[in-house]
Amino acid sequence: MARLRQHLLNWLASLLVFFTALLITVILSLDLNSYRPRLEQALTQALGARVAINGDLGLALKPDIALTIEGLSIGPASQEIASVEQLSVFMALLPLLRREIEIESIDLVRGTLNLNAEHFPMVPADLSAPAKEIPEQDRWHWKLTQAASLHIRHGQLSYTNVEPSWTISLDDFDLRLKTRELSPTILQQQGVDALNIKGSLRSHTLVSPWASLKQAETDVSLIGRDLSFDGIRAQVFGAKTEANAHIAFLPRDTIYNLDFHLKDLEAAQSINRLAREGLVEGEMQLRTKLRWQGSSSRAMISSLNGTVSLHGEKLKLNKIDLDKSIEAFEKSQHFNLVDLGAYFFMGPMGTVATKGFSFAKLGASFNGGSSHISRLNSDWVIENGVARADDVAFSTQRNLLAVQGHLDLVQARYEGITFAIVDTNGCARFSQEVSGPLSRPVVEAPRKLSLITAPVREVLEIPRKLLGSDKCKPFYRGSLSHPNA
Repeated sequence: MARLRQHLLNWLASLLVFFTALLITVILSLDLNSYRPRLEQALTQALGARVAINGDLGLALKPDIALTIEGLSIGPASQEIASVEQLSVFMALLPLLRREIEIESIDLVRGTLNLNAEHFPMVPADLSAPAKEIPEQDRWHWKLTQAASLHIRHGQLSYTNVEPSWTISLDDFDLRLKTRELSPTILQQQGVDALNIKGSLRSHTLVSPWASLKQAETDVSLIGRDLSFDGIRAQVFGAKTEANAHIAFLPRDTIYNLDFHLKDLEAAQSINRLAREGLVEGEMQLRTKLRWQGSSSRAMISSLNGTVSLHGEKLKLNKIDLDKSIEAFEKSQHFNLVDLGAYFFMGPMGTVATKGFSFAKLGASFNGGSSHISRLNSDWVIENGVARADDVAFSTQRNLLAVQGHLDLVQARYEGITFAIVDTNGCARFSQEVSGPLSRPVVEAPRKLSLITAPVREVLEIPRKLLGSDKCKPFYRGSLSHPNA
């Protein structure tokens, strides 16, 4: 009896292998290109955009069944949204007998995606909406199996904003993702909360209007409506970058969070307009922690909150001896503090904050010397789109320069931005104020506490101190000390 049972099991196993081989043979012999129009129509209805298959359809065994599509494109021919040179969908074999497509992995080679804000409505807003009724005999059921994977190799991604106009592009990226089990039934029951996708992203280059990242890599996750990029590592301006970014896609809004740290940044790169003249040397640290929300640029800027900091030590400023120029100002008042200070102090706020200043005017102050900047702090606190100078100053060998005031990023205006050279008590020895639009700032004439000559003032200092009349309202109360203190 045991022997008969063994023969029966062997016979059934052989029969199963035979029919499996027969099924594979039949499947592999199918002319899938004849199904191209039906597949294009189904994909077009599912995505809400025109889908065209310009290459061949095929099947392969690796070891499960794999559907391959060559030359896939999405969107009108005149404005292609996406294209894939080769797409391979790997499926479990036996579920196909039950008209079930269990996707185990998807592999894309040279996929390109070009987006702008107008494309996003094509994505269904309500994932729980019931699908169009299909007759049972024609119905196929699909799902992504547990730990199903997506791999995009040599990908290209670009996003273009319309107002204001700017573009971000991601070149030659490699994306690897894994998801938990996902199907139309699960999506209907749980909606976007069913999304649980994690993986990694590597890119050769990310180009934006603000900076370019090279050799970038990060962990990626999409949990429900929350998209996160954790542990971003890249090269920016030749410096090492560490960052985290989080985007929450709420039903009526989008919230962004960015924590960015740039280490060992060449000062010449962080202050671009000084770099072009070879003025500044040394290393700096840039850190930003920002939060904003909205879909329009104005809404984003109006909701901007956080901090921006630029710190440096032992910097060198070429072509100009600041201490010598400041001492000469005591007599001539020709030195323009604002044009120089703008590039240092506004540097972390971006080129928009310095575009109204004249570098040519600054050149008139060059005296052929050099300056050693012991420390530089440029700390800004941003509240609802208005940046406040929190601790903004730098010290030379004999002087301390500081800034107070606000930058209204929403209205693009300077609000009482004042540059000053301060004494050992933190009081302004002389100052200049800037107001008006960022593109056309109004710079007031320098103001001094006293116009008397230095020798006379030194004689008067003694009785003033004895009488206790040397008090003033401190201009700067930050972390930097005066070099003569």
